[in-house]
Amino acid sequence: MKKIKKLGRSAYVLSVVLFIAGIFCLLLTFSGWRAFFPKVDLSELTAQTQMKEKTVVGGKITALVDCPVVGDEGKFYLAPCGTEDYVLIYVSDKDGKKFEALCDETVAVLFGEKDSITSKPITLRGYRPEMKAASLQKVMDITEEWFEDSGFADAYIEGDPMNHVVPYVLVHEPVAKWFGTRDYILLIVGLVIFACSIANTFYVLTGRNLKKAKAVFLADGLGDADLEAETADAEVIKGTHVMLTPRYVIYTAGSDVVAVHSNNVIWAYMFHQITQHKLYGIVPMGKTHQYSVRYVVRNGNVGEIQVGGAEKTAQKVIEELGNKYPQIITEQSDRIFKLASQDFGALLRESEVKRQRILGITNDTTNNEPEGSAHDRVTE
Repeated sequence: MKKIKKLGRSAYVLSVVLFIAGIFCLLLTFSGWRAFFPKVDLSELTAQTQMKEKTVVGGKITALVDCPVVGDEGKFYLAPCGTEDYVLIYVSDKDGKKFEALCDETVAVLFGEKDSITSKPITLRGYRPEMKAASLQKVMDITEEWFEDSGFADAYIEGDPMNHVVPYVLVHEPVAKWFGTRDYILLIVGLVIFACSIANTFYVLTGRNLKKAKAVFLADGLGDADLEAETADAEVIKGTHVMLTPRYVIYTAGSDVVAVHSNNVIWAYMFHQITQHKLYGIVPMGKTHQYSVRYVVRNGNVGEIQVGGAEKTAQKVIEELGNKYPQIITEQSDRIFKLASQDFGALLRESEVKRQRILGITNDTTNNEPEGSAHDRVTE
């Protein structure tokens, strides 16, 4: 059973693939996550700080005064930064309630109506926007006039007040606005993929992926000791997740381990799937060839063994099946395909004749199972 469990653990690869895919989806939402990783902190921002457009600025805003510069859907506030400088922050009307409240309290303190600011600092999630030089200069000119008219500069700033103002503006946006529709979709997809990765890991870790194979072994009356003996000399076919024991073909299908009795398999053949790729659904852009091994059991059901899509690997598995279980038909002629599609009974009889002939020659009792037993089915 140890070898079967080891084969089942190959399903962890799926968990790793899903985990990497989840990470990739989250990385594609980087434009939104930037809000949590600012390059410049408000406490370190000064009038001399050189900063490129779209640079993210974060920090805590502890005080505000409003400026007469008003936009179409918001307004500018003047916030302290660095040690003795100020920066203009644009906030939309929809998101301005907290800013307006902090501004009112700041003004109340400046006019002596309150002793101190008691409101919680506002977390800045801002960036330097792309802005035409003429528009930026207009904002700065209005701000300079405000300094002269309000008397704020005379009371709180030494020298030319504009020497203490950061020469560009910031735009504050809530976290939700940093993520666009595409980002939200990718975020949800990434989280779902992560959940699938965790679920698959738990599925394999608890051994639930062995349930189908165990049902076959249990129906045959095999215990753990019997399975240890059965798999003692079994090897996994190189480059696949297929194990051949004296009596069973054991392989992985997705995360599950599947077992089918070799006497139940009458025919194995290569399945070739061609996918035509098209640009915009019109222009041909090449084809993808995928190969797998399909097998037919006595009741006519068809099982499929995935081998990674390679033709040589699929052929190798078919050869190994034919060598290990000579009673399985591995011929892939038009005659066999015709029997399978038009006269399945004839194909079944041909397989049975071949099986009986081999049993008579080799006197192999290992594979001698009665027809109609619990093995006459594929568990997938």
